[in-house]
Amino acid sequence: MVLCLVLTAEAVNATLTVIQPSNADTHIYEGDPNNNFGASDGFVVGAVSGGRFRGLVKFDLSSIPSGSTVNVAYLLLYYYYRGENNPAGRTYNAYRVTKDWVETQATWNVYSTGNSWTTPGGDYTTDGGSSSTVPANTEQWMIWDVTSIVKAWIEGGQPNYGFIIRDQSEGVVFSADFRSKEVSDPDLRPILKVDWSTPTPTPTPRPVGGVLVPVKKLELLTPYLALVGLVGVVTAIILVRRKRED
Repeated sequence: MVLCLVLTAEAVNATLTVIQPSNADTHIYEGDPNNNFGASDGFVVGAVSGGRFRGLVKFDLSSIPSGSTVNVAYLLLYYYYRGENNPAGRTYNAYRVTKDWVETQATWNVYSTGNSWTTPGGDYTTDGGSSSTVPANTEQWMIWDVTSIVKAWIEGGQPNYGFIIRDQSEGVVFSADFRSKEVSDPDLRPILKVDWSTPTPTPTPRPVGGVLVPVKKLELLTPYLALVGLVGVVTAIILVRRKRED
């Protein structure tokens, strides 16, 4: 069998998905532990004289196929107002929530009506957590690299219960206000950016440089066989003529 070398190129398929707004967001407040703030056009992170605030934000990731590879992911929140003390320079952490909270029901004490957090103030894991520094001035975006958290949801099969945002060193009076999905300006609503790739199929073994494709031997040899046949006929005619002449 004769083999013909055919070169092939692998396709690269990466997609940037920008999700705006969030599909749920609110804050929970230690100073008013049974009140829900899900309808507000903003949410607070930090602390005031009455207690701590923590933000909750969740995005719908159903547009990204399960099992895809997450290359990088960023959470963006618009910082528009500071509390009684300027929080500039403070570290705010984003963690993965481990309870399925409900925007219109979550409070400091419960994640949904009748269901208490294991620990008041929210249940979350610090694994894969991300940090961002509060800027000197308001009216700008804060950004967290949440690649590890989104990987846990898309690649690791962890349930997507969103992020919790909290001051790294709670207990002192500093706070920042962020716009929620309820704000009238759609451009200021929470954003999640995810760069992802489709699953790569298991490659089949290939020779170095390309793929060897079988080609029928006769298709390649037909012209040569015809030439050999023609030469044979001519040779036979010459031999017959010489014999007659003799």
